[in-house]
Amino acid sequence: MKHRFEHGFIEWHSNTYYEEDIAPLALLIDFGDEEIKSKSTIIMDLILADMAMHLYKGLFSVTSGRCYEVQKREPLTQDVLEINEFLFGNRYTRELVYSRISANLFLCKNYQLPKVIFEIANDTEPGVIKTSMGHDLEELEQFRAEKGEETAGYIQWAMESFTNPQAIRETMRMFRAYNMKANDFMKDLKMLDIKSLDFLLPFITKILNPVSNGVAIQKVNSYTYRTTNYILSTAQNYYPGTFGDQHHIWQATLNEDISIFTTHPGAPIFDDNARNFSPSYWVGNGILPHSAQFENVHMSIYKVDQRKGFMERQRIEFTHAHFPIDRFEQAHLEGKYAFGTNEAFMLH
Repeated sequence: MKHRFEHGFIEWHSNTYYEEDIAPLALLIDFGDEEIKSKSTIIMDLILADMAMHLYKGLFSVTSGRCYEVQKREPLTQDVLEINEFLFGNRYTRELVYSRISANLFLCKNYQLPKVIFEIANDTEPGVIKTSMGHDLEELEQFRAEKGEETAGYIQWAMESFTNPQAIRETMRMFRAYNMKANDFMKDLKMLDIKSLDFLLPFITKILNPVSNGVAIQKVNSYTYRTTNYILSTAQNYYPGTFGDQHHIWQATLNEDISIFTTHPGAPIFDDNARNFSPSYWVGNGILPHSAQFENVHMSIYKVDQRKGFMERQRIEFTHAHFPIDRFEQAHLEGKYAFGTNEAFMLH
């Protein structure tokens, strides 16, 4: 609870995984002791405030530390949609589905949404929202010095940092300590399980630059511009030029049918279900762009000709945009430019 309070959620603004954070918080609020109830309520307030600030007509469609294809392309499929409907209005579904884990919140007896969070979610004034969450890999050494190896190790793996130079030695220590050779997610690390090479591992992984380095979810500075007609959101300057995974760097949402974003299509890092076969054609990025936003203007620059990394598969040499022209009132493609109009806005 303390770590979430101080540093936010590693999978920032995730319209998939916030449901999985909210569900256990609701149980702790109803069934924990007084201290746990109190701390869980604080964290619930924070995560719902985060969602409220980034809502557009009840849709949580913004930059995200982890987001999958269907939720990116079809806002009405978001896993947190019914939570937003239950708390904030803007109903799209006819009734709540109690077979989802979000039912933990619907049935929670001891949590009451603060009025100010409801008002934030339904505010119609245009505005800029800036947030910062998570950790840089460079901070791991400080965590080890201040909080010990175990705490630093849990923070590191919560970030999904395994093979990065700043993390690899701690990864191998925990790999041995917890006998993870048969773990489906970690088994490939057996090739590095040579104790005599431990002191060289940071140097080795820096030189090899394995594509698995991109799995790490690091510190984000997000910038979102919300209006009554659209919402535009960007992870500012998020480690451009490095390998990516399931990070969703930017998105413009114009209504429940129109979402705009770009990606560099990637090849899955692993061949099994442990990683959900990502990145992919629309999920995440093979190489992360240099992205920046100011109010209603976004720019992303992709440079995909860097040196190939260890275990990297064939790199796709183009980027693409999700621009559903059939859902605009009018749309026009001209060379490398796309234009669309819909009700009160024009996008280009």
